[in-house]
Amino acid sequence: MDDPVLEAISRLEWTFARSYAASAPHEYTRRRFSSDCDFRALFDAIQQSEVIERFNGVRYRYLRPGDGHQYWTMTGDIRKAILINRARVESI
Repeated sequence: MDDPVLEAISRLEWTFARSYAASAPHEYTRRRFSSDCDFRALFDAIQQSEVIERFNGVRYRYLRPGDGHQYWTMTGDIRKAILINRARVESI
């Protein structure tokens, strides 16, 4: 793997969001000290993406790095970011 963002994604721990299983199936990763560098790399890549779309009336910036997922955050402020979400592109 030569893409640093895809490498960071592969090192992060992903958890299925059970409470949204029926309405908006997705996974999330929590910010952890041990993987903060990888979290920040993915966060920064999302913030640099030009893909902005609405979901339930809210505008989000999405990153689609070609791994079959799209990634988004709930905030554009790294100081407030505790989660990064991802969903399979075909499930959106």
